[in-house]
Amino acid sequence: MSKPDENGNELMEIEEVAVSDGGAARFAAVDVKSGEEKFNVIWQDTAKLLRFDEGENQWKERGQGTAKVLQRKDDTGKFMFLFRREGIGKLAAQHYLLKGMKITKHKQGEKFLIWTAFKDFTDDEEGFPESFTMRMSSKEAADKALEEMQKAVANSSL
Repeated sequence: MSKPDENGNELMEIEEVAVSDGGAARFAAVDVKSGEEKFNVIWQDTAKLLRFDEGENQWKERGQGTAKVLQRKDDTGKFMFLFRREGIGKLAAQHYLLKGMKITKHKQGEKFLIWTAFKDFTDDEEGFPESFTMRMSSKEAADKALEEMQKAVANSSL
């Protein structure tokens, strides 16, 4: 109820409203599936990934994070390269490692690998060709990544 003050303005009585019982917030557990459950991890390491932007004719950073070579559990002849950004887990690269792919050391440095994916599915479901370079933490890490990626390409049934 409101009461007028000495100037004729109406004043409202303040009513306290409880919005919480003061306990911890309760959320139901959610089972999140990334799609990686269908794969075995063959190799993984941290790296920085760049893609080549043909429109601007330059390398653009895709992010820093975890690079993985995955092998399909139900079809051991299918290998996938996957790169997730550190912290947020967003995909920066997702493509199959196919026979005929050429993965090499970059001529600019011994820590860099370079390759072109026939169809990268990061930005759309149709996939389109994309060139990548990946900077590893050391020459040894780059050698191991190159070995595992080339082995996956050689053993690919696609």
